[in-house]
Amino acid sequence: MTQDGLEPSNKILVQEVINADEKVRKGLRLPPSAKVVHVRSLRFLRDLPLAIEDIFFPYDRFPDMAHGFK
Repeated sequence: MTQDGLEPSNKILVQEVINADEKVRKGLRLPPSAKVVHVRSLRFLRDLPLAIEDIFFPYDRFPDMAHGFK
């Protein structure tokens, strides 16, 4: 996108540790009691909202993500 002169950006809306629901557990192949770091971000293109994205990271593999991005 930047090669075409577009300016993508991102804003973190939610960053939290939660219990993984069944869909997330199956997708990440996690046990029933697994926790995940849930990150919801708003994607922009030229300062216009483009998409909302939900990403899930296994908490036991990425515990530092629970403390926020710098």
